[in-house]
Amino acid sequence: MHASDAFGQMTFAFGQMTFAFGQMTFRRLIIMVPLLLVLLLVLILFGAGFALKILWWIAIAVLVLWLIGFIARPKAGSGRWYRW
Repeated sequence: MHASDAFGQMTFAFGQMTFAFGQMTFRRLIIMVPLLLVLLLVLILFGAGFALKILWWIAIAVLVLWLIGFIARPKAGSGRWYRW
């Protein structure tokens, strides 16, 4: 009977430990989910900002090429410098 009492106590202690561990895991989950969402938002905004900066540089390069083509167009013939 002592062994069953000891086993019962071990089971109770194990159950208590499992409950405490489950509660700790739930608390960590409550803390980690918003933190991960904020980090994901930061990564998305950083990536979008980087992509937009690259797109701005591409737009500036295309504008410069267009201006060079517009200024250096041939004077004879049609007034267009592009061939569409």
